[in-house]
Amino acid sequence: MKLKCGTEQNVIDCGVFVMMHMEQYGGEALKNWKFEFPKEGKEQELEIIRMRIKYATKMLMHELNIHREMISEETFEFAKKHIDKALMQKMIREDIDKKKEEQAREHAASAK
Repeated sequence: MKLKCGTEQNVIDCGVFVMMHMEQYGGEALKNWKFEFPKEGKEQELEIIRMRIKYATKMLMHELNIHREMISEETFEFAKKHIDKALMQKMIREDIDKKKEEQAREHAASAK
């Protein structure tokens, strides 16, 4: 299936794209989808980060998650300790970049 938001450089966010497509699918043919998503680049990277946050939050805070209370408490503790928003965003960005590098290495190793 050739999707409108396909990427050539991003090989690690397949799960995010699958979840976005599951959310958008309404039974109609692909050509009729009204799915708007930025082309590959900085704007798409930012949108993927937003989607990761959205989906992670939904899963972590869902009523069926038995660890929800603990996660909520840890989140508030983190926020109390790190009141500098720019520093928090920098920390999050560094963690995302580190994870991307790990996944890219794993992807390259499995492709051999």
